[in-house]
Amino acid sequence: MKSKSRKSLGRGIESLFSENYDAEEFVNNKKEKVNTIPIEQIEPNPFQPRTIFNELALKELTESVKTRGILQPILVRPHPKKERGWQIIAGERRWRAAQRAGFHEIPVLVHDIKDSEIAILALLENIQREDLSPLEEAEGFKQLIDEFGLTQEKLSKALSCSRVHITNML
Repeated sequence: MKSKSRKSLGRGIESLFSENYDAEEFVNNKKEKVNTIPIEQIEPNPFQPRTIFNELALKELTESVKTRGILQPILVRPHPKKERGWQIIAGERRWRAAQRAGFHEIPVLVHDIKDSEIAILALLENIQREDLSPLEEAEGFKQLIDEFGLTQEKLSKALSCSRVHITNML
């Protein structure tokens, strides 16, 4: 049953945007070209719902990155205000670990997406991993509602969770 709910995560997102949009296809598209970008040109996602990074887990990830490298590229978008800059869509922990490991470049997949899309994907990725604190999850819901005018109903469809859950978290 759990795998069925994970498979359905992201359905309904296309209804929030003008173009045909499928979050699962976006994240799992294997035809994309992996690029390498200097770490110093990359900035964190301004809509990152995660505000607390577990120091021990980050140290462990840093050691793994030192030993094995970055196993999965991070997702970035062109920075909306800097010509030679990038913003993280997903993968901030890997980016932080690569910095700590002394890497100068990091593998990335580049997508050109809007603020509302980056905010939804950041929250969705962290919810799928099931390790956001209840406060971070609630703040993510509130940010999407306040900044992008989403209703609780639209948000529940975009994230494939119940409207009651969103109401209770808020």
